[in-house]
Formats: sequence, C-alpha cells, structure tokens
Amino acid sequence: MKRFMMILGILLVFLVQVALSYLIMDHFFSGPPTAEQDLAEEVVDEESGKDKGPRPNVDYEFGATHNIGDLILNPRGGRRIFKISLALEYDPEKSGIGDELVAKDLFLRDFLLDYLSNVHADTLGDIRFRNALRDSLAYRLSGFLDEGYVDRVLFLDFIRQ
Repeated sequence: MKRFMMILGILLVFLVQVALSYLIMDHFFSGPPTAEQDLAEEVVDEESGKDKGPRPNVDYEFGATHNIGDLILNPRGGRRIFKISLALEYDPEKSGIGDELVAKDLFLRDFLLDYLSNVHADTLGDIRFRNALRDSLAYRLSGFLDEGYVDRVLFLDFIRQ
C-alpha cells in the first residue's frame, strides 16, 4: 500500500509539472495577439460614445475637414513610438459640425490618444487594418457630436519609429 501511494504521488507531481510547463510555454512563446484578434477587440467594444447607428451614405465627393494635428503615442505591446496626424471629414452642408469639432477638439485628442495607445502596436502598424481602424475611429468620434457624423478619418501622417 505504501508503494502504491508513492507511485500515485509521483504521478500526480508529474502531471502538475506537465500542466505548468504547458501554461508557461503557451504564455511566453505564443507571441503577441494577431492583428485580427486585436482589431476585433477594438471594434466590438461599443460602450463609449453615443450610439447613433450606422453612418448615412454621403452624397458629396469631398467634405469639409477638421484637422486634429500630430498625435505622438506609444501603443500597447510595443516599444515603438507612432506619430499620427489625422483629419476628420464631415458633411460640408452642416456648418454646425465644424464649430462643434473645434469646441471639442481637446476631448477628441484625448480620446484618440487613449484609444490608439490601447491598440496593439502590430495592429496599428499593419497597413491591412488601416481601413478598419478608420471606420472604427469615425464611428466612435461621431459619438462626440450632438448632431451629424464624422464621415471619414483621413490619415495625413502615419510614422512608426
């Protein structure tokens, strides 16, 4: 009986070591999340801002713009620094939106710095996800407006260093 308990104890210790080894290897060597997973996390979180539903189709070729200027940020999961300059395009027929964007410029910049800093560096630097990032930002920034929408986000500079 004593021998049976000793074999059972050794087997139990061995199984615990295997499980811990698997968890450690999975955690340290799986690499950063893929860009697809990271962007899915960013787009799904719709709790911030007002939900205005889908953007309407725009009936103009080029709209009026509001320049946000340079944003310098250190995104999540990376040691790189990004310098991003962007502008927000809106309906030129609605002049009140431009005044509202100017009035809320500091809040928009703060939101953009926080939002873009929480996007994984691999996603932010991957050009394949640039359009999805534009759409996500346009949707979220529209939540700051009382009436109207941000129709497009235009990247003026996008530098990774």
